[in-house]
Amino acid sequence: MSNPIRLSELTGIIADSINSQFYGRYFWVKAEITDLRNYPDRQYCFFKLIEQEGGNILASADAVIWRNEYPIIRGFELSTGIAFRGNLQLLVQVQVTYNTRFGMRLTVHRLDSTYTIGKMEQEKQEVLNRLLLSHPEDFFQVDGSYFSSNRKQQLPPVIQRIALITAPDSDGQRDFTHELQGNSYGFGFSLRIFPSLVQGEGASRQLSAALEAVGRRADEFDIVVMVRGGGSNTDLSAFDAYETVLATGLCPIPVFTGIGHERNVSLSDLMAAQSHKTPTKVAAAILEHNLHYISAVLQDYRSIRSAAERKLERIRRETISRRRGIIQQAQWKLSRQKQWVEHTLRLIRQMDPTRLLGQGYALVYYEGKRIENTSMLQAGNQITLYMKGARVEADITEIKRDGTE
Repeated sequence: MSNPIRLSELTGIIADSINSQFYGRYFWVKAEITDLRNYPDRQYCFFKLIEQEGGNILASADAVIWRNEYPIIRGFELSTGIAFRGNLQLLVQVQVTYNTRFGMRLTVHRLDSTYTIGKMEQEKQEVLNRLLLSHPEDFFQVDGSYFSSNRKQQLPPVIQRIALITAPDSDGQRDFTHELQGNSYGFGFSLRIFPSLVQGEGASRQLSAALEAVGRRADEFDIVVMVRGGGSNTDLSAFDAYETVLATGLCPIPVFTGIGHERNVSLSDLMAAQSHKTPTKVAAAILEHNLHYISAVLQDYRSIRSAAERKLERIRRETISRRRGIIQQAQWKLSRQKQWVEHTLRLIRQMDPTRLLGQGYALVYYEGKRIENTSMLQAGNQITLYMKGARVEADITEIKRDGTE
């Protein structure tokens, strides 16, 4: 082996060759991010750019964003509404550099956010198409909008039993529970937490597993709430993943989402019964739902009370009217009875024997019985005559009948 050289000499030759060839040249490259190592405090970021086809990696290269260009990451997140993370499809402007110690790297100078948005929208559309094909009875499109059977789930009149899917001890959990349980209306709730990652690797699997766990105990809950929030991280990929969206749409009880994003709408939002921007707004929507029921009950109570009062007033007036009629009828009857009594008394007075006796009449009794006609008498009978002021005992000597009996 003749004339060996040092490694540094070889890498120096390579560096000179590459740097001279690519110095001052910039390339727009389409690639996917992997192996992301971001250092916000130091303001630089390392990652790999790869190209895949059919699951096979065709090419890879180390890439870096240095301090001077680091603000492009924040600009990318603000314009796309998604976090700068692994597995993103990027269109990046790079410069080829070679360092004798670290080898070749692509230094990133610009990120085309519109390309990434387009790729993500394409991926989301692929998920929607897959759902329509695999579960046409539960996922459907109407006038360009996508829906799931979960949107058709009927809410109970009052929401009390809630299954909460969220990252344990997260800002999303705290915001939701504080708004819900600290309500000023005195509403009480039963809350059961199903912990799950809401971003990062494995989040979609945990979210779908939690939704399925709630579905198996659907009779224990009124709704399921899925929330995330806090910080500046805007990664919604777990809520766009096929398994999460599928589990959301197939959940047998209504799903409410509040994933903490003001600009973008995830596929899980589209398929849920209700979607809200933040966990706090989900809690507010639940309180408003219950208030609407209370308001409806109070309105029914007022209507029933008003109808009852009207009916009671009508009955009162009818009772007064009937009472007056009864009193008038009674007074009329009493008046008639009084007239009859007075007439009867007059007749009685007119028929009073003492009155008749005072007019010169006499009452004839035979053997203690009053005699009404002479056919009951004959000569020789002893009779008693009652006259005004006297009783006369007499014997009949002769009866002369005048034919008027």
